[in-house]
Amino acid sequence: MFFLSKFTTLYKEWKGKKDLKTELYEKVIDEVHELKGRLKNLEKANYELGIYHLKNNDISDALLRFNLLELFKCKRPGLAYLYGTLLYGPIKI
Repeated sequence: MFFLSKFTTLYKEWKGKKDLKTELYEKVIDEVHELKGRLKNLEKANYELGIYHLKNNDISDALLRFNLLELFKCKRPGLAYLYGTLLYGPIKI
């Protein structure tokens, strides 16, 4: 019940403010346009996300992204190096 009462209170506050509505609407529209642009170029988006996950040591997600790039038959320079870095890790001499 607490959640429901909190939600109704927030809704009543939000309902009266037109600026908040337009701000929220503009944010949603911007996110939709960004998503639309990313969906047009899945190869670039997966490459950037793979590098991001690699830098943050999230190996499983980075591996997924680079496997998707292999599925797309991507010809990006350095992709083999990044994929090798994921599989074998840093080489210690």
